[in-house]
Amino acid sequence: MMGLTQTEVSSQLGITQSQYSRLEKSESNPTKYLVRLSKIFHCKPEELFGDSIPRDLRGDPLKLPTSNKVNFSYHEDKPNEVFLDLKKGWYKIVDLKNLLISISKSHPVGPTKQPKPVIRPKIRDVS
Repeated sequence: MMGLTQTEVSSQLGITQSQYSRLEKSESNPTKYLVRLSKIFHCKPEELFGDSIPRDLRGDPLKLPTSNKVNFSYHEDKPNEVFLDLKKGWYKIVDLKNLLISISKSHPVGPTKQPKPVIRPKIRDVS
């Protein structure tokens, strides 16, 4: 809306154009750039992305959702699947790892067919 190119904005942020493009497409976490972007665009940080910024980030751009905002459930019709109910936001990698561990411990995956090993005798050179 201000007529700035991605290259111009990325230059002001001190990042590459491709990095800025990922921010625009929500492929990268914009949290650390919110204050600088709001200065470039002459607006408040929460106005940059409209309603796409989670409410819990609007007051504190560095605040992350807590790990208990992630829920999962099972259904007997899909024994090897889990339904994840993720709240919109950024999560710490360690919280996601812990989530995967808790899923695997609480509901082990059903049996899967594994190939039988092929045992071949070793051929020795008798020269």
